[in-house]
Amino acid sequence: MEMAASNDPSAFITDREFARILLGAPTIYLVLPIVSAYRAIVRGWAEPHYLGSQGLMPAGTVVVYTPKDVEELAICAVLFSASYHFGRKID
Repeated sequence: MEMAASNDPSAFITDREFARILLGAPTIYLVLPIVSAYRAIVRGWAEPHYLGSQGLMPAGTVVVYTPKDVEELAICAVLFSASYHFGRKID
């Protein structure tokens, strides 16, 4: 919460950062193509990052739910891969 209120740019996903995993409260942030983000949200695998609506996060930034079983882990792996490949296109 303190980082979100600061002007510190390290608090936000940058142009070269495609994912962020926080271990304190297990949270996964991914930047996905808009269509992939929409699908993940509609299917219940993720939710939009709350700072995205304020223009403080790139479009397509989502919070992915921490996997609870092997099936959810596989979905997370697909989303993580999509985020990585999407981020590589920014180079």
